[in-house]
Amino acid sequence: MRTSRTLIRLDVATKAHHGAADAVWNDLFGEIGEAEYAAQLARIYGLEGPIEAALAYTPGLAARIGLRRRMRAGLIAQDLLALDLHPSQIARLPAFPIVPFSSVAEALGWMYVVERATAIHHRLREHVLALMPHLEPATTYLSAYETSIGSRWLELGEAIERVASDALGHAQVIAAAGEAFRCSREWMQRARTPLTRRVG
Repeated sequence: MRTSRTLIRLDVATKAHHGAADAVWNDLFGEIGEAEYAAQLARIYGLEGPIEAALAYTPGLAARIGLRRRMRAGLIAQDLLALDLHPSQIARLPAFPIVPFSSVAEALGWMYVVERATAIHHRLREHVLALMPHLEPATTYLSAYETSIGSRWLELGEAIERVASDALGHAQVIAAAGEAFRCSREWMQRARTPLTRRVG
């Protein structure tokens, strides 16, 4: 699959963050239960929902890359409902505090971090369903990119390549990605809200 040199350079420049970012998902490749899976989705919902809103309000970003088909927070909410969380519980989940992005370059750096995690979603979905086949209705988020991850990753790489066509743009994307990795890691470590099933 063709990819952009800029995206490869971004991978290299942020490599120090990859291990901690992957550990957030790799921890689920064990004997997990519904509670652990639901808690992970809740943390991701609290992170990705606000990021998606910030992306949507970034001037000029929608002209650079398709946003609507990348919005997946609604799928997480759907999965949490399938896991018997009440809508009011979902509405009260902690949300990541994020300020609007100042530029397209900054927004794409954050998008890179969010999108990078999708590479592991297919394997994680298979693992979850191997342990708990009845949870298939609660895996729409993990399967969102099942048939299009390559094309969407390529589209993101091309968008970053256009924005980071000079040294300044490249530096802005790298700085934003680094900040996104750090903030995401801190959020996932502290946003551990106990979840209970709805009754009746």
